[in-house]
Amino acid sequence: FANFIPNVGAMLATIVPIPIVILDPNQTTVSSILAVGLPVIIHSLVGNIVEPKVFGDTMELHPVVVLISLSFWYTVWGVPGAILSVPITAVLRIILSNINHPYATVVLCILEGKLPGSSAFHV
Repeated sequence: FANFIPNVGAMLATIVPIPIVILDPNQTTVSSILAVGLPVIIHSLVGNIVEPKVFGDTMELHPVVVLISLSFWYTVWGVPGAILSVPITAVLRIILSNINHPYATVVLCILEGKLPGSSAFHV
């Protein structure tokens, strides 16, 4: 459940092995560092690079937009907003794609990662 919010899943995966590492007298320094560091590195890569790219491609949203929407909706609604951030933004993109207005077109292009001034921006 905690992996729906990228940073919470990584934090729990890091905190859970710490008591075992501290209480086990047979642990070497290298294995202790790996027990804490490896989950941090893996979850950081997956949560900040892989998942936004996959979500963005699947829902036709730019990966940066996915991360910004996570930050925005978390600020607005807290944890429920973080969990619902990508679906809310995807629904917003679908609604904007059905509106025939210049402002809606500009916002839709930005959500899809087409920057103003680029050749891909003009739809």
